[in-house]
Amino acid sequence: MSEQPPVGGAVALNSLLGALPLDEEVRWILGRPCFAVSRMAWRLKELGLYDPARKAEDEQACALHWMLTMYGKHGAAWREEADKILFAPQPNAG
Repeated sequence: MSEQPPVGGAVALNSLLGALPLDEEVRWILGRPCFAVSRMAWRLKELGLYDPARKAEDEQACALHWMLTMYGKHGAAWREEADKILFAPQPNAG
């Protein structure tokens, strides 16, 4: 019997997982508990980058997604690049 290829989102997930190693940084990101990232999630909302629901799980999902995205774009420098965004002054803050 021949093996069936992955369908739908499984193809995209396999591509993503293949591009993202389960290294120390990814383990750190995925290991963040919801209470450790809630402030980040609300800062991301203030910046207009995400709109998390008022649920710990959604706040966590937004923060983890953003951190993984930053890691994917910037590699080892992702934390510094993330801080530039998170700690940037608000445009209307005078």
